[in-house]
Amino acid sequence: MKHYLELENICSRMTILGNAGSILAWDVAVNIPQNSIETCSEQMSLLQVISHELLTSNKLGDCLANIDLEILDPWQKRNVELVTKSRDLALLLDPRLITSFTNATSISEMKWRDARKNNDYKSYMPYLAEVVKLTKEITIPKAEKLGCSLYDALIDNYEPNLSSKKIEPIFAKLESFLKDFIPEVMDHQKKNNYDVLTSKLEISDEIQFALGKKFMDLLGFDFSRGRLDLSTHPQCGGYRDDTRITTRFDKNDLISGLMGVVHETGHALYNQNLPSQMKNQPVGSCIGMAMHESQSLIMEMQVGRSREFLNFASKQIKEITGHNIDEFEASSLFTKVNRVNPDFIRVDADEVTYPAHIIMRYKIERRIIEGNLDLKDLPEIWQIEQEKILGIRPPSDRLGCLQDIHWPAGLFGYFPSYSIGAIMSAAFFDTAKSKIPELTSDIESGNFTKLVGWLNENIHSQGLLYYSEELLKKTTGKELDVDLYINYLKNKFLA
Repeated sequence: MKHYLELENICSRMTILGNAGSILAWDVAVNIPQNSIETCSEQMSLLQVISHELLTSNKLGDCLANIDLEILDPWQKRNVELVTKSRDLALLLDPRLITSFTNATSISEMKWRDARKNNDYKSYMPYLAEVVKLTKEITIPKAEKLGCSLYDALIDNYEPNLSSKKIEPIFAKLESFLKDFIPEVMDHQKKNNYDVLTSKLEISDEIQFALGKKFMDLLGFDFSRGRLDLSTHPQCGGYRDDTRITTRFDKNDLISGLMGVVHETGHALYNQNLPSQMKNQPVGSCIGMAMHESQSLIMEMQVGRSREFLNFASKQIKEITGHNIDEFEASSLFTKVNRVNPDFIRVDADEVTYPAHIIMRYKIERRIIEGNLDLKDLPEIWQIEQEKILGIRPPSDRLGCLQDIHWPAGLFGYFPSYSIGAIMSAAFFDTAKSKIPELTSDIESGNFTKLVGWLNENIHSQGLLYYSEELLKKTTGKELDVDLYINYLKNKFLA
């Protein structure tokens, strides 16, 4: 076993370096002074280079060459398989390219924040162009090794075993469905008086923090191993033992901020409940971002936007804010969070139009990576595609192509994970309901223990022992099924 144990030791060191990088990335999103970004970028680059050196070292190669797979248990065998794949791909990369890519994305993120605020895509475009250029350079060897397209190699970064060949028919069917379904739901809601109450009441960040933390605690978030902060873009970062959630609040829209916190808590629960016995090992990590998104969407969409949850939340909101107003009644909250109305901003989109945002981005970023979209044309292409799929044109780049952090951060190939995760979330929750007959009444009473326990046992604690589609089939007995998701949307929004 000595060779395998040495492999685990090297992997642990790499993971710890990656964990430090995750905290630095959180610091960039939350705290970092404007003029400190270059130093931070150097730190992040160095961590990645050291980790790359460990992964490509002769020592790790010797371990892999001499491990006797016959004496390993299934978790250890899977660990060896994952390390082998990572090492084979890492050996193709020049460490200098890793440094250049990390520096470019760090600077790009900061320039994007200014460009978004100032609605200035033109001055930002060179930084994005550099990120795109380096993204392609760093991905070419991987694509050649895997025998796939550049874009599929990028998808593999965020959801292993997923590909555009699998995505394309799913998204085509979903897009065709949404074209008629969105106006149908809007008409249904109009006939059923889905009026959203508005008020001039302002709720401070302090009160919204208190409310968010209350629900994080109820859902099972461990504050001894995590925290909540503000940032430009809501996200969940850090690692298993130090999970960092960031969100943003709107003083005039309390429920929007709460839904954001509930969503990110779903991500956090996945992180915090990964298998402790394989801590710091590849097999002890999450599967990918589609599976991750399924966990956040179960909490936000299936739970958080249900009548049962909002009956409970209404009471908590009134108590914590001290305001007993119509806007905070359960029926008003339900109407607000489930109102279907095309919006320019993805993170503010309702559950029905959200997949349209993802499909649009999937099409655009695929064109960027495949080289048939000039970045100078991106704002116009964005407007054309959004009008085609949602019937609206953003009046500014701030509300258009500058709204997301993904491309500035070099996260090409990430977007499809959101809607693939949504499809999986509907299947997981449907199964959870069949396994926990009292689940609906538990949610209405604010008791999430059984649901979270079921997710921990069947998904979180499995780490990367299986890929997403394998675990989906093992847990639900079903393949990835867009029809199940379509039926879920119909039953929820046309009831």
